[in-house]
Amino acid sequence: MTPAPSRLEYGYGFDLAAAWLAGVSYPLLAVVSAPEFVDHVVARAAGPVVFACEDARTRDRAVLRLAGGDVLAGVAERSQVWPFPAPAAPPDGATGFGGVLWAAPQAGTWRDRLDAIGRVLDADGRLCVFTGTGVAAVTGLLRQRREPGEPAALERSLRSGLATAGFRVTRSRGLGGLASVGWAVAGRLAALAGRADLADRAERAHHLAVDAEAGASYALLLASPGGAGTGGAAA
Repeated sequence: MTPAPSRLEYGYGFDLAAAWLAGVSYPLLAVVSAPEFVDHVVARAAGPVVFACEDARTRDRAVLRLAGGDVLAGVAERSQVWPFPAPAAPPDGATGFGGVLWAAPQAGTWRDRLDAIGRVLDADGRLCVFTGTGVAAVTGLLRQRREPGEPAALERSLRSGLATAGFRVTRSRGLGGLASVGWAVAGRLAALAGRADLADRAERAHHLAVDAEAGASYALLLASPGGAGTGGAAA
């Protein structure tokens, strides 16, 4: 199947997550809340994935993608799709997962999900979380489309929860924001007006504005077990 077009911020975030999780042992545990995030995970998977899905539609997308023939056979054959609760251990007999990608924590379930992740992550494993910030509540109103399971504005709560659960945030990056959304809107308006030249310039500015140092709509956090959070220096 062909994935639908995705937000630039999502693609950028999943590219960065793949880089931050490079070298972890597979299978990777992917805790996903939306079908769109399944598409991003399978497009970047370097090995088998265990999907733990928030709802039936996300689980159905994971099953479809793994069976659809557009995923490497060695990845698809050894991957699994689970509803919650997540598996107690990786399917290959290992004691825990070397890496977890969590996209995206939801307001009503994130504490339970964090507890479950903490139980199955290796002591030297890495947890990468894609979440929303307080700014997302504002920029979300300007979006052309909104879907269930998108990143909730939980960055601050998550940082506190991670520290309480014994995780240390080692990296963080802000993505998107008012400038990014503004350029995206400007590009759509220019295209509707038939001004391809201005639309191209707005698209270029949109790309440049995705990596946000301040006022970001989304945050990518990398954490590992072993102590209170540091606040997460950007890297």
